[in-house]
Amino acid sequence: MFVDKTESMPKSVIEGEPVTLNTDRTELQRGGVIEWKFGGSVIAKISRAANKICQKTYDGADERFRNRLELDCKTGSLTITNSRTTDSGDYQLQIATNGKVELYRKFNVSVFENGLNFKFPFGDSVTLHTTVSELQSDDIIEWMREDNVIIAEVKNNKYEIKNNNPTNDVPDRSFEGRLELDHKTGSLTIKNITSQHEGIYILDIGGGHLISKNFSVTLLIFCCKFKKR
Repeated sequence: MFVDKTESMPKSVIEGEPVTLNTDRTELQRGGVIEWKFGGSVIAKISRAANKICQKTYDGADERFRNRLELDCKTGSLTITNSRTTDSGDYQLQIATNGKVELYRKFNVSVFENGLNFKFPFGDSVTLHTTVSELQSDDIIEWMREDNVIIAEVKNNKYEIKNNNPTNDVPDRSFEGRLELDHKTGSLTIKNITSQHEGIYILDIGGGHLISKNFSVTLLIFCCKFKKR
C-alpha cells in the first residue's frame, strides 16, 4: 500500500494560543487508527471499530500536556490548548486502516514567548491579536503599516483587506493574498511572511472598544555553516 509522506509542516504560535494539527481527513474510516506522537511517545490516539469510536489523550512523559490536549472525534485532528514554549518540537501523525499505515506526517511546532515583538521563520504565518473577545457593531478597526497606509479595516460590520482588491490604490502590494481578518475579533493574520513583511504594524480601534497598539514583526534568519572538504 502506498504511504502518503509529506515534508515536515511548520506551525508557529504565540505562547498561550491553541495550535491545531490537522489530519486533512473529513472522517475516520472504520478500522482506522490515528496516533499522535511527541518525542517518541504517544500523546493521543483515536480508533474506530464498527460504529464505536475510542479516543484517549496522554499527559506525556513529563506530564507537560496534562489537561491540554483535545482530539476531534470525527477527523482525528489534535489541538494543544494554552500552548507553552516547552511544546515546541516535532509531532508525528500516523494513520492506519485495518493495520496498514497509509499516512505519515510530521509537524514542526514553534511556540514563541508572548509579547508584541514577534519573531517568526520565513514562510510562517503570524497573527496580530486585538485582545477583543467579540467586536461590537460600532467598532471601527484599522490595521496599518508604520507609514500609516491602511492594509485592512473593519467598518460598519464590513471587513476589507485593502491589498486583495485591485481597485484600491495601495502602493505596496506585497500583502496580496496573504492577509486574513478574524470576523469575530478583528485580529489580523499575515500568511507566508517574507522579509517584505518585517516592520511595525499599528492597530487602532474606535467605537465601543478604544484600543491602540503597535506590533513589531521580525523575520528569523537561519544560517548554516558548511565545512570545507
